Amino acid sequence: MLTHPVTVLIAPLDWGLGHATRCYPIIQEIERMGHEVILGISGSSGKWLANEFPHLRTVQIPSYHMRYDERLPAWLSIAMQIKPFIRSIHFEKKWLNSFIQNQKIDLIISDNRYGLHHAQIKSILITHQLHIPSRIFSLFNILARRINHRFLSAFNEVWIPDSPEINGLSGKLAHPPLKGIKTTYLGPLSRFYDNDINPVNTKTYRYCFIISGPEPKRSKFENICLYIAKKTNLPCLIIRGTDKTRAITSSPHITVIDIAGTEELLKYINQSSIVISRSGYSSIMDWVCIGAEAILVPTPGQPEQIYLAEYLHQQDMFTGISEKELMNQGLPTMINRRKRTFDFHSFKQTLNKCLS
Repeated sequence: MLTHPVTVLIAPLDWGLGHATRCYPIIQEIERMGHEVILGISGSSGKWLANEFPHLRTVQIPSYHMRYDERLPAWLSIAMQIKPFIRSIHFEKKWLNSFIQNQKIDLIISDNRYGLHHAQIKSILITHQLHIPSRIFSLFNILARRINHRFLSAFNEVWIPDSPEINGLSGKLAHPPLKGIKTTYLGPLSRFYDNDINPVNTKTYRYCFIISGPEPKRSKFENICLYIAKKTNLPCLIIRGTDKTRAITSSPHITVIDIAGTEELLKYINQSSIVISRSGYSSIMDWVCIGAEAILVPTPGQPEQIYLAEYLHQQDMFTGISEKELMNQGLPTMINRRKRTFDFHSFKQTLNKCLS
């Protein structure tokens, strides 16, 4: 039984901004309930969270140093990350054991940080990947699923940012639930869950390119988006998704900014007809939440993003296109735009139950 108010450590994975952005509503609601939040941060996502919640205490935690190689088959690229992945988990556990020696923590909420759990502290993992996507059946896939199950089972609960229906936003990534894992479907999470969406009839930009993800893929996608934007001759906005400045030879019809906060990003998307972004799950939840029309370009070598782009294209919710198709064929003239309604406030019920 938790005593009130409680102290909650919230720590998202630092691989891109997505894990941090989907923690935004959870952080905000826990604060509104009168509890103390400590943010475990690292990397660019840590800087973003610190800017969004400047009044909250932050602590630096070990970073994940992982890279996918698009030149290799997806399964081999993933296999090569297992060793550094396990090493990162070891460092997380070591850090947590040291941290709680001097800081009382009542609850841990970890977004895809598999080492942040403790036997004496209620530990919750947020993930949308119960199942490993694969186009082939192999011994490697069986091993990967067993490892994933082992990591998940170390937590008291697993929270899924999706609806429980099999045709939810994440498709087969989060459905069905795994046996032996206490699973709760939160409903989708978006940083825009509490914003008033006021559509603008006259758009400033035709396309809003939103760059995200780890290096070196982020920089490569930025270069592709700059190339495509210059070819369109239509008003374009490029949000680079990094605070590392670079000299860009732009064109009069292109506006480039480095990073946009939550309010700024909502404004820019509202001023744009179409969003072009990676098919990261957090981005997808954001676009659904605000009703944005989007073209999804999965990161090469990332099976999860490739699956989501194809799945949501088949659902007619978004248009999925590969980097190669984007470079060779340009932007599609017709895009999918079937609207589906999801409850972006249902997670509050789980929070209330957990913290009561």
